[in-house]
Amino acid sequence: MCVDELSDEFARRFTAQIFERSDLDDPPLVHEHDLVAEISGFGQVVRHEEGREHERAPQREKDALTFEFFDAGHVLGSSGILLRAEGKTVFYTGDVNFDDQTIMEAAVFPEEKIDVLIMECTRGDHAKPAGWTRAGEEQRLAEAISTAFERQSCVLIPVFALGKTQEILAMLYKFRRERLLPEFPIYIGGLSSKMTDIYDRHAHMTRRQLPRLQLMREAAPFILNEETVRDAALRAGRVYALSSGMMIPKTLSNVLARRLIENPQHSIFFVGYANPESPAGVLREAGTGGEVALDPGKPPQRVRCHIEQFQFSAHATRETLIEYARKISPRKIVLVHGDPPAVEWIRAQLHADLPNTDVIVPAPGIEVEL
Repeated sequence: MCVDELSDEFARRFTAQIFERSDLDDPPLVHEHDLVAEISGFGQVVRHEEGREHERAPQREKDALTFEFFDAGHVLGSSGILLRAEGKTVFYTGDVNFDDQTIMEAAVFPEEKIDVLIMECTRGDHAKPAGWTRAGEEQRLAEAISTAFERQSCVLIPVFALGKTQEILAMLYKFRRERLLPEFPIYIGGLSSKMTDIYDRHAHMTRRQLPRLQLMREAAPFILNEETVRDAALRAGRVYALSSGMMIPKTLSNVLARRLIENPQHSIFFVGYANPESPAGVLREAGTGGEVALDPGKPPQRVRCHIEQFQFSAHATRETLIEYARKISPRKIVLVHGDPPAVEWIRAQLHADLPNTDVIVPAPGIEVEL
Protein backbone atom coordinates (compact mmCIF):
# COMPACT_ATOMS: atom_id res chain seq x y z
CA MET A 1 0.00 0.00 0.00
CA CYS A 2 0.96 3.67 -0.18
CA VAL A 3 1.92 3.73 3.47
CA ASP A 4 3.93 6.93 3.07
CA GLU A 5 0.84 8.89 2.01
CA LEU A 6 -1.26 7.62 4.90
CA SER A 7 1.43 8.04 7.52
CA ASP A 8 2.43 11.50 6.27
CA GLU A 9 -1.18 12.66 6.52
CA PHE A 10 -1.53 11.15 9.98
CA ALA A 11 1.73 12.70 11.15
CA ARG A 12 0.77 16.15 9.91
CA ARG A 13 -2.62 16.06 11.61
CA PHE A 14 -1.28 14.51 14.81
CA THR A 15 1.58 16.95 15.18
CA ALA A 16 -0.65 19.89 14.28
CA GLN A 17 -2.84 19.06 17.25
CA ILE A 18 0.20 18.87 19.52
CA PHE A 19 1.88 22.06 18.37
CA GLU A 20 -1.33 24.10 18.26
CA ARG A 21 -2.21 23.39 21.88
CA SER A 22 -1.95 26.46 24.08
CA ASP A 23 -1.66 24.59 27.39
CA LEU A 24 1.82 23.18 26.80
CA ASP A 25 4.19 24.92 29.22
CA ASP A 26 7.29 23.01 28.15
CA PRO A 27 8.72 22.74 24.63
CA PRO A 28 7.98 19.45 22.83
CA LEU A 29 10.51 16.64 23.11
CA VAL A 30 10.67 16.29 19.31
CA HIS A 31 10.18 18.68 16.44
CA GLU A 32 7.40 18.27 13.90
CA HIS A 33 9.65 17.41 10.93
CA ASP A 34 11.39 14.70 12.99
CA LEU A 35 8.09 13.11 14.00
CA VAL A 36 6.78 13.17 10.42
CA ALA A 37 9.96 11.49 9.18
CA GLU A 38 9.85 8.87 11.94
CA ILE A 39 6.20 7.91 11.37
CA SER A 40 6.63 7.89 7.60
CA GLY A 41 9.54 5.49 7.98
CA PHE A 42 7.24 2.82 9.41
CA GLY A 43 5.99 2.17 5.90
CA GLN A 44 9.26 0.57 4.87
CA VAL A 45 8.38 -2.46 6.95
CA VAL A 46 5.27 -3.47 4.98
CA ARG A 47 5.67 -2.05 1.51
CA HIS A 48 6.87 -5.34 0.06
CA GLU A 49 3.43 -6.82 0.90
CA GLU A 50 1.76 -4.81 -1.86
CA GLY A 51 -0.05 -6.93 -4.40
CA ARG A 52 0.52 -10.18 -2.50
CA GLU A 53 -2.24 -12.45 -1.30
CA HIS A 54 -0.96 -13.91 1.98
CA GLU A 55 2.23 -15.38 0.50
CA ARG A 56 4.33 -17.45 2.86
CA ALA A 57 7.41 -15.91 4.40
CA PRO A 58 10.68 -17.32 2.99
CA GLN A 59 12.18 -20.30 4.79
CA ARG A 60 14.71 -19.25 7.41
CA GLU A 61 16.66 -20.83 10.22
CA LYS A 62 14.51 -22.71 12.69
CA ASP A 63 14.31 -20.15 15.50
CA ALA A 64 14.16 -16.99 13.38
CA LEU A 65 11.23 -14.63 13.85
CA THR A 66 9.10 -14.44 10.69
CA PHE A 67 5.91 -12.60 9.77
CA GLU A 68 3.14 -13.53 7.34
CA PHE A 69 0.38 -11.08 6.41
CA PHE A 70 -3.17 -12.26 5.65
CA ASP A 71 -5.96 -10.18 4.13
CA ALA A 72 -8.28 -9.20 7.01
CA GLY A 73 -11.21 -7.96 4.90
CA HIS A 74 -11.72 -4.86 7.09
CA VAL A 75 -10.43 -1.95 5.00
CA LEU A 76 -7.84 -1.62 2.25
CA GLY A 77 -4.51 -2.87 3.61
CA SER A 78 -5.88 -4.40 6.82
CA SER A 79 -3.97 -7.52 7.77
CA GLY A 80 -3.89 -10.35 10.22
CA ILE A 81 -0.31 -11.14 11.20
CA LEU A 82 1.12 -14.61 11.81
CA LEU A 83 4.33 -14.66 13.83
CA ARG A 84 6.58 -17.72 13.94
CA ALA A 85 9.46 -18.05 16.40
CA GLU A 86 11.12 -20.86 18.37
CA GLY A 87 8.69 -23.41 16.95
CA LYS A 88 5.63 -21.48 18.16
CA THR A 89 2.97 -19.48 16.32
CA VAL A 90 1.04 -16.37 17.33
CA PHE A 91 -1.73 -15.00 15.13
CA TYR A 92 -3.16 -11.50 15.62
CA THR A 93 -6.41 -10.86 13.77
CA GLY A 94 -6.27 -7.07 13.92
CA ASP A 95 -9.58 -5.59 12.79
CA VAL A 96 -11.23 -8.32 10.73
CA ASN A 97 -14.38 -9.02 8.74
CA PHE A 98 -15.29 -12.55 7.69
CA ASP A 99 -18.12 -11.35 5.40
CA ASP A 100 -17.95 -9.60 2.04
CA GLN A 101 -18.64 -5.87 2.01
CA THR A 102 -19.58 -3.76 -1.00
CA ILE A 103 -15.91 -3.37 -1.95
CA MET A 104 -13.84 -5.43 0.47
CA GLU A 105 -13.89 -9.21 0.24
CA ALA A 106 -14.05 -11.42 3.32
CA ALA A 107 -10.89 -12.19 5.27
CA VAL A 108 -8.68 -15.09 4.23
CA PHE A 109 -7.04 -16.31 7.44
CA PRO A 110 -4.84 -19.33 8.24
CA GLU A 111 -6.60 -22.48 9.33
CA GLU A 112 -3.53 -24.36 10.51
CA LYS A 113 -2.88 -25.09 14.19
CA ILE A 114 -2.10 -21.84 16.05
CA ASP A 115 -0.59 -21.72 19.54
CA VAL A 116 -1.81 -18.25 20.52
CA LEU A 117 -4.66 -16.30 18.95
CA ILE A 118 -4.98 -12.56 19.69
CA MET A 119 -8.50 -11.63 18.60
CA GLU A 120 -10.57 -8.46 18.35
CA CYS A 121 -14.01 -8.33 20.03
CA THR A 122 -15.62 -5.14 18.68
CA ARG A 123 -19.07 -6.60 18.00
CA GLY A 124 -19.17 -9.05 20.88
CA ASP A 125 -21.94 -7.23 22.70
CA HIS A 126 -24.71 -7.83 20.17
CA ALA A 127 -25.87 -10.70 18.01
CA LYS A 128 -26.24 -10.58 14.26
CA PRO A 129 -29.88 -9.60 13.60
CA ALA A 130 -32.05 -12.51 12.49
CA GLY A 131 -32.46 -12.51 8.72
CA TRP A 132 -29.92 -9.75 8.16
CA THR A 133 -28.11 -9.76 4.81
CA ARG A 134 -25.91 -7.07 3.34
CA ALA A 135 -27.95 -7.06 0.11
CA GLY A 136 -31.11 -6.54 2.12
CA GLU A 137 -29.53 -3.73 4.16
CA GLU A 138 -28.29 -2.03 0.99
CA GLN A 139 -31.84 -2.20 -0.39
CA ARG A 140 -33.17 -0.67 2.84
CA LEU A 141 -30.66 2.18 2.61
CA ALA A 142 -31.58 2.87 -1.01
CA GLU A 143 -35.27 3.00 -0.09
CA ALA A 144 -34.58 5.31 2.87
CA ILE A 145 -32.61 7.73 0.68
CA SER A 146 -35.39 7.66 -1.93
CA THR A 147 -37.99 8.44 0.75
CA ALA A 148 -35.82 11.27 2.09
CA PHE A 149 -35.48 12.78 -1.38
CA GLU A 150 -39.25 12.60 -1.85
CA ARG A 151 -39.79 14.78 1.21
CA GLN A 152 -37.21 17.27 -0.09
CA SER A 153 -34.47 16.17 2.31
CA CYS A 154 -30.71 16.15 2.09
CA VAL A 155 -29.01 13.19 3.80
CA LEU A 156 -25.91 13.29 6.03
CA ILE A 157 -24.07 9.98 6.46
CA PRO A 158 -21.23 10.26 9.02
CA VAL A 159 -18.37 8.01 7.88
CA PHE A 160 -14.74 7.22 8.58
CA ALA A 161 -12.41 8.69 5.95
CA LEU A 162 -10.76 5.32 5.40
CA GLY A 163 -12.99 2.35 4.61
CA LYS A 164 -16.53 3.51 5.29
CA THR A 165 -16.35 6.43 2.84
CA GLN A 166 -15.33 4.12 0.02
CA GLU A 167 -17.93 1.48 0.89
CA ILE A 168 -20.70 4.10 0.91
CA LEU A 169 -19.50 5.61 -2.37
CA ALA A 170 -19.62 2.14 -3.94
CA MET A 171 -23.17 1.60 -2.65
CA LEU A 172 -24.33 4.97 -3.98
CA TYR A 173 -22.73 4.17 -7.35
CA LYS A 174 -24.61 0.84 -7.43
CA PHE A 175 -27.91 2.51 -6.50
CA ARG A 176 -27.58 4.88 -9.46
CA ARG A 177 -26.36 2.18 -11.85
CA GLU A 178 -29.24 -0.14 -10.90
CA ARG A 179 -31.67 2.80 -11.11
CA LEU A 180 -32.74 2.42 -7.51
CA LEU A 181 -32.08 6.14 -7.25
CA PRO A 182 -31.83 8.93 -9.86
CA GLU A 183 -28.62 10.85 -10.46
CA PHE A 184 -27.86 13.02 -7.43
CA PRO A 185 -24.88 14.97 -6.06
CA ILE A 186 -22.57 13.28 -3.54
CA TYR A 187 -20.24 15.21 -1.24
CA ILE A 188 -17.20 13.94 0.68
CA GLY A 189 -14.36 15.60 2.60
CA GLY A 190 -10.78 16.33 1.60
CA LEU A 191 -9.10 13.57 3.61
CA SER A 192 -11.75 11.11 2.36
CA SER A 193 -10.92 12.07 -1.22
CA LYS A 194 -7.23 11.24 -0.62
CA MET A 195 -8.13 7.85 0.82
CA THR A 196 -10.53 7.21 -2.05
CA ASP A 197 -7.80 8.03 -4.56
CA ILE A 198 -5.61 5.38 -2.90
CA TYR A 199 -8.45 2.83 -3.18
CA ASP A 200 -8.78 3.67 -6.89
CA ARG A 201 -5.07 3.38 -7.62
CA HIS A 202 -4.88 -0.03 -5.97
CA ALA A 203 -8.12 -1.45 -7.36
CA HIS A 204 -6.36 -3.71 -9.86
CA MET A 205 -3.90 -5.22 -7.37
CA THR A 206 -6.05 -6.05 -4.34
CA ARG A 207 -8.75 -8.57 -3.53
CA ARG A 208 -11.99 -6.66 -3.89
CA GLN A 209 -15.47 -6.61 -5.31
CA LEU A 210 -16.13 -4.26 -8.24
CA PRO A 211 -12.44 -4.39 -9.25
CA ARG A 212 -12.88 -2.03 -12.21
CA LEU A 213 -14.79 0.62 -10.30
CA GLN A 214 -12.96 3.96 -10.04
CA LEU A 215 -14.84 5.75 -7.29
CA MET A 216 -13.58 9.28 -7.87
CA ARG A 217 -14.50 9.11 -11.55
CA GLU A 218 -17.71 7.08 -11.53
CA ALA A 219 -19.28 8.09 -8.21
CA ALA A 220 -17.91 11.57 -8.98
CA PRO A 221 -18.19 13.13 -5.52
CA PHE A 222 -17.80 16.85 -4.88
CA ILE A 223 -15.22 17.81 -2.24
CA LEU A 224 -15.96 19.91 0.84
CA ASN A 225 -13.47 21.39 3.31
CA GLU A 226 -13.57 23.18 6.66
CA GLU A 227 -14.68 26.43 5.03
CA THR A 228 -17.10 25.27 2.34
CA VAL A 229 -18.98 22.89 4.66
CA ARG A 230 -20.19 25.91 6.63
CA ASP A 231 -21.62 27.61 3.54
CA ALA A 232 -22.81 24.71 1.36
CA ALA A 233 -26.52 25.02 0.60
CA LEU A 234 -28.61 22.31 2.28
CA ARG A 235 -30.61 21.49 -0.82
CA ALA A 236 -32.88 18.50 -1.25
CA GLY A 237 -31.65 15.43 -3.11
CA ARG A 238 -28.01 15.51 -1.95
CA VAL A 239 -26.01 12.98 0.06
CA TYR A 240 -23.17 14.16 2.30
CA ALA A 241 -20.88 11.24 3.24
CA LEU A 242 -18.63 13.15 5.61
CA SER A 243 -16.06 12.23 8.22
CA SER A 244 -15.64 11.76 11.03
CA GLY A 245 -17.82 8.73 11.69
CA MET A 246 -17.92 9.62 15.39
CA MET A 247 -18.84 13.23 14.51
CA ILE A 248 -15.97 14.59 16.60
CA PRO A 249 -16.31 18.37 17.20
CA LYS A 250 -14.95 20.58 14.41
CA THR A 251 -15.00 17.75 11.83
CA LEU A 252 -17.11 18.10 8.68
CA SER A 253 -19.85 15.71 9.78
CA ASN A 254 -20.20 17.53 13.10
CA VAL A 255 -20.34 20.97 11.52
CA LEU A 256 -22.97 19.93 8.96
CA ALA A 257 -25.01 18.04 11.55
CA ARG A 258 -25.28 21.15 13.69
CA ARG A 259 -26.60 23.02 10.65
CA LEU A 260 -29.40 20.56 9.86
CA ILE A 261 -30.24 18.88 13.17
CA GLU A 262 -33.09 21.25 14.03
CA ASN A 263 -34.76 20.98 10.62
CA PRO A 264 -37.38 18.17 10.35
CA GLN A 265 -36.97 18.22 6.58
CA HIS A 266 -33.48 16.70 6.64
CA SER A 267 -31.98 13.33 7.60
CA ILE A 268 -28.96 11.79 9.31
CA PHE A 269 -28.28 8.12 8.57
CA PHE A 270 -25.81 6.17 10.71
CA VAL A 271 -24.14 3.23 8.97
CA GLY A 272 -21.66 1.84 11.50
CA TYR A 273 -20.27 1.83 14.99
CA ALA A 274 -20.27 4.97 17.14
CA ASN A 275 -18.73 5.14 20.60
CA PRO A 276 -21.66 5.80 22.98
CA GLU A 277 -19.79 8.77 24.46
CA SER A 278 -18.98 10.36 21.07
CA PRO A 279 -21.26 13.03 19.57
CA ALA A 280 -22.54 10.44 17.09
CA GLY A 281 -23.29 7.99 19.89
CA VAL A 282 -25.02 10.68 21.94
CA LEU A 283 -27.13 11.75 18.94
CA ARG A 284 -28.12 8.18 18.13
CA GLU A 285 -29.19 7.62 21.72
CA ALA A 286 -31.15 10.90 21.91
CA GLY A 287 -33.03 10.32 18.66
CA THR A 288 -35.60 12.65 17.15
CA GLY A 289 -37.13 14.81 19.87
CA GLY A 290 -34.11 14.66 22.15
CA GLU A 291 -31.65 17.42 22.95
CA VAL A 292 -27.89 17.21 22.37
CA ALA A 293 -24.78 19.37 22.38
CA LEU A 294 -22.70 18.07 19.48
CA ASP A 295 -19.92 20.53 20.29
CA PRO A 296 -19.13 21.35 23.93
CA GLY A 297 -18.43 24.93 22.89
CA LYS A 298 -21.93 25.35 21.43
CA PRO A 299 -25.38 25.40 23.10
CA PRO A 300 -27.57 22.25 23.08
CA GLN A 301 -29.93 21.77 20.14
CA ARG A 302 -33.31 20.07 19.82
CA VAL A 303 -33.16 17.08 17.45
CA ARG A 304 -35.90 17.56 14.86
CA CYS A 305 -34.29 15.93 11.83
CA HIS A 306 -35.05 12.37 10.77
CA ILE A 307 -32.57 9.79 12.15
CA GLU A 308 -32.16 6.22 10.98
CA GLN A 309 -29.60 3.50 11.63
CA PHE A 310 -28.18 0.87 9.28
CA GLN A 311 -25.82 -2.04 9.89
CA PHE A 312 -22.74 -1.92 7.66
CA SER A 313 -20.03 -2.66 10.18
CA ALA A 314 -16.57 -3.45 8.81
CA HIS A 315 -15.92 -5.69 11.85
CA ALA A 316 -16.65 -9.39 12.14
CA THR A 317 -19.83 -10.53 13.84
CA ARG A 318 -19.36 -12.26 17.16
CA GLU A 319 -20.70 -15.45 15.60
CA THR A 320 -17.95 -15.56 12.94
CA LEU A 321 -15.25 -14.71 15.51
CA ILE A 322 -16.32 -17.66 17.65
CA GLU A 323 -16.48 -19.89 14.57
CA TYR A 324 -12.89 -19.00 13.61
CA ALA A 325 -11.60 -19.59 17.15
CA ARG A 326 -13.27 -23.00 17.21
CA LYS A 327 -11.78 -23.89 13.85
CA ILE A 328 -8.16 -23.34 14.87
CA SER A 329 -8.65 -24.26 18.58
CA PRO A 330 -5.52 -22.52 19.89
CA ARG A 331 -3.78 -23.19 23.18
CA LYS A 332 -4.38 -19.60 24.31
CA ILE A 333 -6.70 -16.80 23.18
CA VAL A 334 -6.07 -13.18 24.13
CA LEU A 335 -9.12 -10.91 23.73
CA VAL A 336 -8.56 -7.27 22.75
CA HIS A 337 -10.25 -4.30 21.06
CA GLY A 338 -13.73 -4.33 22.52
CA ASP A 339 -15.88 -2.65 25.15
CA PRO A 340 -16.11 -4.66 28.41
CA PRO A 341 -19.54 -6.19 27.63
CA ALA A 342 -18.30 -7.29 24.19
CA VAL A 343 -15.14 -8.86 25.58
CA GLU A 344 -17.03 -10.59 28.38
CA TRP A 345 -19.59 -12.21 26.05
CA ILE A 346 -16.87 -13.62 23.83
CA ARG A 347 -14.81 -14.75 26.84
CA ALA A 348 -17.79 -16.65 28.30
CA GLN A 349 -18.68 -18.23 24.96
CA LEU A 350 -15.10 -19.36 24.30
CA HIS A 351 -14.83 -20.75 27.83
CA ALA A 352 -17.89 -22.90 27.14
CA ASP A 353 -16.93 -23.92 23.61
CA LEU A 354 -13.18 -24.46 24.13
CA PRO A 355 -12.71 -25.67 27.72
CA ASN A 356 -9.09 -26.68 27.09
CA THR A 357 -8.13 -23.23 25.81
CA ASP A 358 -6.80 -20.58 28.18
CA VAL A 359 -8.84 -17.41 27.46
CA ILE A 360 -7.09 -14.25 28.63
CA VAL A 361 -8.51 -10.74 29.00
CA PRO A 362 -5.40 -8.59 29.58
CA ALA A 363 -5.56 -5.57 31.84
CA PRO A 364 -4.29 -2.33 30.22
CA GLY A 365 -0.57 -1.84 30.73
CA ILE A 366 0.05 -5.33 32.14
CA GLU A 367 2.38 -7.75 30.34
CA VAL A 368 0.95 -11.14 29.40
CA GLU A 369 3.12 -14.24 29.11
CA LEU A 370 2.22 -16.03 25.88
